[in-house]
Amino acid sequence: MRQEVTKTFLNDNSNIYPKDAVAALILDSKENILLQLRDDKTGIFFPNHWGFFGGAIDEDENPKDSLFRELEEELSISFNMSEVTDFITSEICFKPGEASVKRYFFLVRICEDLIKEIEVSEGQEADLFNCTDSLKLPNFVPYDRFALWSYYNQHRISFEQ
Repeated sequence: MRQEVTKTFLNDNSNIYPKDAVAALILDSKENILLQLRDDKTGIFFPNHWGFFGGAIDEDENPKDSLFRELEEELSISFNMSEVTDFITSEICFKPGEASVKRYFFLVRICEDLIKEIEVSEGQEADLFNCTDSLKLPNFVPYDRFALWSYYNQHRISFEQ
């Protein structure tokens, strides 16, 4: 498992274009999370970082349709609606006064048999991590780490005091 911060991450000066996006917290029956090691290439957010499967929402898509398309493209498997639930949405403004983008996070349950059928077509690799190991990864996409921390700690979050 590679965990280094590469020259691509530190020295890439190419433009990147934020868009609304979807991300899947793919969980097995033991609450392990399936993560993708992103490609180590220029022009993408967080190259060579672990994060969730997903991607940009196309112009005529709703977030859930986008999620199903992205998962099929990236993992070569299909999920059904009963395995997917809304989780959280984050909004990120990259520059003050500029438009913000939303990242829609979904919970996706996966059985061990389906994990064996995965063929990763984007990213360097995929791997299952338990809660502790996943949150200790030094090169984890920050907004995905926050979503995962929120999932594992949702029992602690209350808006009433």
